[in-house]
Amino acid sequence: MGKKSLVAAFALSTVFCHLGAVASDFDNGNVWLERCKSKDPTHTLSCMSFVAGFSNGVTAQAIGSHAPKIYCQPEGVTYGQSADIWVKYMQENPSQRHSLGGVLFMLSHIQAFPCPAGKK
Repeated sequence: MGKKSLVAAFALSTVFCHLGAVASDFDNGNVWLERCKSKDPTHTLSCMSFVAGFSNGVTAQAIGSHAPKIYCQPEGVTYGQSADIWVKYMQENPSQRHSLGGVLFMLSHIQAFPCPAGKK
């Protein structure tokens, strides 16, 4: 990992740590895990809408700012797969579920789809 990447990763982790500390009762990992695992169609729609919106927002931000990609998701990954990755991460990291849903989404995808060196 290059010096710029390390600086960016540190800055990003600092922001995520701060944001995670202020997660509200309606936008934390505990709430999102419950919604995404629910059989209630309203909760399922809420979960998939979050995944679609967050995924599209990350893509638009990367294109608009010309910033390096935070994660390198291959083409063809569905919103359902992204939701599965997010849910799995939240299940495997219960000590982080108090954090914001978006923070956990990013961390799950950084772990699942790391960018090869020099490919951000």
